[in-house]
Amino acid sequence: LAAPGLIGVQKKPEDPEKKRMADKPRGPRPPVEQHTLYVYGIPRDIEQTKLEADIEALFAKFGQVRSKTVKQGFCFVDFAEKAGLENALAAAAEEKVILGGEKLKCQRKEDKAAPKKPVNGAPVRK
Repeated sequence: LAAPGLIGVQKKPEDPEKKRMADKPRGPRPPVEQHTLYVYGIPRDIEQTKLEADIEALFAKFGQVRSKTVKQGFCFVDFAEKAGLENALAAAAEEKVILGGEKLKCQRKEDKAAPKKPVNGAPVRK
């Protein structure tokens, strides 16, 4: 006889993908190394879609661009490898990074410091 309330209930077959995933260690993923360049001094008179394409083409000369975030007057360019970042910084130091007739200023994006943890439950002062 079946247990009360379980009439007609069948056990699902085990999903091999879930079993494989359960065997993997859990925890935070290792951080992806960032090679991000902060670029400023971008002319504001360039249309946004053209600007994004121009930024991609300009910085692809220095290395593979993993991603970019383009805003009004500045952008962030993340390179897949450190060499791309270093090449772009060297070119900027020689004032060879030019867009729309303007020499762009570039610097390595600084990571924000990790927030401080409270000690003995005391609030963190800023």
